[in-house]
Amino acid sequence: MKRSLSLTVGIPTCYGGKSLVRVIKSLRASQELVAFQCLVVADSIPIPISIKNELKSLLVDLTENKIPGSQISKVKQIVDQTKTDIFVFTQDDVRFTPEALYEIQKTFIENPEVTMVAAKILPEPPASLFERIIGVGLSIVTNVASTWNRGNNYLSANGRCLAFRTQHLKQMRIPDKLVNTDAYLYFENARAGGTFMVAEKAIVYNPNPTSLSEQLRQTERFLYSKRELTLYFGHLLDLHYRIPRQVFVRAILTTFFTNPIYFLLYVGVYLLGNLKITFFPKDLTPMWKVNLSTKLDSE
Repeated sequence: MKRSLSLTVGIPTCYGGKSLVRVIKSLRASQELVAFQCLVVADSIPIPISIKNELKSLLVDLTENKIPGSQISKVKQIVDQTKTDIFVFTQDDVRFTPEALYEIQKTFIENPEVTMVAAKILPEPPASLFERIIGVGLSIVTNVASTWNRGNNYLSANGRCLAFRTQHLKQMRIPDKLVNTDAYLYFENARAGGTFMVAEKAIVYNPNPTSLSEQLRQTERFLYSKRELTLYFGHLLDLHYRIPRQVFVRAILTTFFTNPIYFLLYVGVYLLGNLKITFFPKDLTPMWKVNLSTKLDSE
């Protein structure tokens, strides 16, 4: 068994502000890990010179595209540059714990059959009432993801941090545009003969949506996702996409009895998203937009 695997972290971004620097600082604070390469591909909003200097000091290999592209197109660009054993895909507004990268690397080393690893994504502590409400919905998803098929499901594949054996990833089909990159990569990994696993001790913190409009965009994106995935994986997707009723009901009841008031408030937020997709399907805006609320330049 190979006891060491080289690693590249890739970050696509269209807003290279201080949030990006904070992510990379958390990565560079990783413990018990050999040196790793950090590649960033940016477009849309020019990166200030001061941020570029900080990125350089953090040993970041930065590429700025003159023509804006989708998130997945930037990921593909990074993958093409990757020569290491493992590729870790993350985003520009998360926070890695010091053990996260090591635990991802360790999971691949100890499980040579595994080709795709997901970190465990937890929300940052809520700073507002709305974030507490949204946190209830996230707890339902987390409960379902962890219990359904022992964690081997598309809900566990959170794009805030996904890792792949690079050789396997380069054999996967990756379109230039995707609404739900996370779920697509999970199903494509399986289609290509890969094996998925969650690294439970690899913790990455992610900020909650801070506004109703941002939450509705996420709801639209999720509800639209199955239409997109069916185009690539056909109706056999039903075998692996539908959440088992027993798992879902258990997660709902657990969340309700734990926090009934916030649960009911979350149901109202969720229903707003469903009403829009039901009665105004032509107004859907599933393509991801920059959420500047999670990328503020404040320290």
